[in-house]
Amino acid sequence: FSMTKVQVLVAQVNQHGPEIYVYHLPEISEYSHADVYAIVRVIDRDDGVNGEVHSLTIVDGDNDGHFRITPLGKQTAGVKGEEFNIEILKLAHNSSVSNRYNLTLRAIDKGKPARRTLL
Repeated sequence: FSMTKVQVLVAQVNQHGPEIYVYHLPEISEYSHADVYAIVRVIDRDDGVNGEVHSLTIVDGDNDGHFRITPLGKQTAGVKGEEFNIEILKLAHNSSVSNRYNLTLRAIDKGKPARRTLL
């Protein structure tokens, strides 16, 4: 009769991509004094570093540089995810320019390999 020792290492896997939720998306007018175009929450259902948000960026729809993303960090203790503001930097004061924007956002997590989501 012999005995052997077996060591099992369980590694976390980056199974889920980030989920993007837009909380506020008002119509913009050139006379608006609002700085915030949208409030965005990014949640990743993975645990550990795989569930942490690396970045949120605008990848399409802002060719003229009207917007920027400002990270707000984790806003509620015990609630997973991070929040971001999409802020208005400038609007063209021209009646031929649309006051509605269709921005495409990309969220990337810190997992290895990183997962990304477009919205």
